[in-house]
Amino acid sequence: MDGRGRKDKGEDRQGKKLGRSLSLRERLGSLSRKRKGSVDKKGGINSEESDKGRGRGKGKERDLNLPPIPHPDVGFIPGRSFVGRVLDCGWDVKEEQVRRGDFVAGLLDVRRCGALTEFIVVDRHRVHRIPHPGIDPTASTTSTVTSGFMSNSSGSSSRTAKAGSSSSPTLAQLVLLPLCGVPAYRAVQTLVTAFAAYNAPSSSSMVPRPSFLGDERHMFKDHEESRKRRALVLRGHDGIGAMAVQMLALRGWRVSVHVPINAESGSEEATQLMVLAEARAQKIGGEEVVFDDGGQPGDPWWDDGRAAAVRLIHGLTDDGDVFDAVIDTIGGRDIREASERLLKSTGKVNTQREELAVASLDGPAPPNRSEKKAGIGQFTTLVGEVPERVIPTTADSFRAGLRSLKLGGGGSSGEDVNGVKTKVGYAWISVAQDVDWEGEDIAATIGNVVRLALEHNVTPVVKRPSTADEFPGPEHQWQSGIMPLEKTPEIFVNGDSPLCGGGTMVINVAGP
Repeated sequence: MDGRGRKDKGEDRQGKKLGRSLSLRERLGSLSRKRKGSVDKKGGINSEESDKGRGRGKGKERDLNLPPIPHPDVGFIPGRSFVGRVLDCGWDVKEEQVRRGDFVAGLLDVRRCGALTEFIVVDRHRVHRIPHPGIDPTASTTSTVTSGFMSNSSGSSSRTAKAGSSSSPTLAQLVLLPLCGVPAYRAVQTLVTAFAAYNAPSSSSMVPRPSFLGDERHMFKDHEESRKRRALVLRGHDGIGAMAVQMLALRGWRVSVHVPINAESGSEEATQLMVLAEARAQKIGGEEVVFDDGGQPGDPWWDDGRAAAVRLIHGLTDDGDVFDAVIDTIGGRDIREASERLLKSTGKVNTQREELAVASLDGPAPPNRSEKKAGIGQFTTLVGEVPERVIPTTADSFRAGLRSLKLGGGGSSGEDVNGVKTKVGYAWISVAQDVDWEGEDIAATIGNVVRLALEHNVTPVVKRPSTADEFPGPEHQWQSGIMPLEKTPEIFVNGDSPLCGGGTMVINVAGP
């Protein structure tokens, strides 16, 4: 594919590219489906291709110092996000919160999990009443219709949905709402709060908390007078990232959606994945898609694509792209440092490069991508600096608190723009965080996310990308995004399952 011919260092040696696209579909013809291997007796696919360039081979990379692998105790039951019907309530549960017979969505504590069972006991601060799928959202949320119990287990153009959409979320979308929507909502809220405080008049002694769910006047208060703010969402095509993209687009942000491509550059598989990723990004409100190189042979096999994302962020910085915010769904210190450098950029292109770093796959890059910003940048991570440690320690939380207060992390100021230095704020939305910075618990956040789903059609992505093969392997069965309980172990033991890389899968625990 041609375009502006922007390449990454080592492209000729490795055959890997960093790419960006606004309308990739117009540049590509129909994609043929070819068989890539043989089918074994169990229905699996025996690939004939080597694992070139993905950094996941069984070579010398395995001699590196590996992160500790957590081993759950015997009897551990996974699953956090769920939808079900209330059978009974405790004495202290008020009827305005939830009552017997209500359908509710909830999110269990990551320290306990256990949603992959037919019956669970849940704290009232972790559930919120929801409408039954298929019933008019404006009707009463209490229903007597019997429903199956579903649970979820976790491991990013213009919007097509309009405010006041009459379509009701499906049951699978409701299952994913707590898992994907709660952290995404809280992450976007950090951006809203940061830029509302910056845009407030200097004479104001107190800045009221901005309302995410307000009218159009509230929705667009994040921006400068003559410039819409721009955000980069890592892995914005799926899971939490996709929800964050929709929420930012709803507020008028220009969103660049990062998508990892774990396939050989130029192959049919890579081309198909890029087309599907772009179609999804445009549907959920992304302005453009930026593809990383999918991994280099020297990358650690266990880094989960972190090194490839860092190279992409450095490429955007060298090309002079200007962003106001980065939402990180990958984690790691390298991601934070690269993102802070990007957020401090004032649009200067690295003149030491003969060519630009991130190749335009379909013509010009986004308009005004290098337009200078004044004031602040905001980096919000959903993973933290130690991705391998799911439950943060006290030291992790303490260091994050210092960094958010600008007492740690070092070098928060960037270059001057109109005499004002760009400062980069920091926020960490921890998976173990029960209450947000404003005192809102899980149940209240789920209520806000449900309202966004009903009024603005901000819903999670359920279906998986189509595979190149049509044979009955596990990857083909995962495409619907929904699995029966008896097949659940496959997604936990298979190294290529959707849970690897921040994806999700809905499990039908009980019912048809």
